[in-house]
Amino acid sequence: MRKAKIPEENINYYLMALDGMFGQINNDQRIVESQKNVYLTAASAIFGAKSLGVDSCVIQGFNAESISQALELTPELVPTLIITLGYAVDSATPKDRLPEGEIFF
Repeated sequence: MRKAKIPEENINYYLMALDGMFGQINNDQRIVESQKNVYLTAASAIFGAKSLGVDSCVIQGFNAESISQALELTPELVPTLIITLGYAVDSATPKDRLPEGEIFF
């Protein structure tokens, strides 16, 4: 932030807010709270990509340790999601859905 010439008072406020959010919880709780932010950011990225005609696939079932090693991540960075982005090769398969009358009472 200092490299970006953010005013010191803004940096201090940010640090105070971080301490308020993360200063009172243990490391496992920090990871959970951080992952919640990842999910919110991922949703924005997915919706933004779709608005540009780009499809996506969210992947959670992966070996986070292997990804960390492959990307040479430091221990405080925990892989949470993989999001693939691209254009569909074929058109979507038609959905087989129940009529609304069978779902809603």
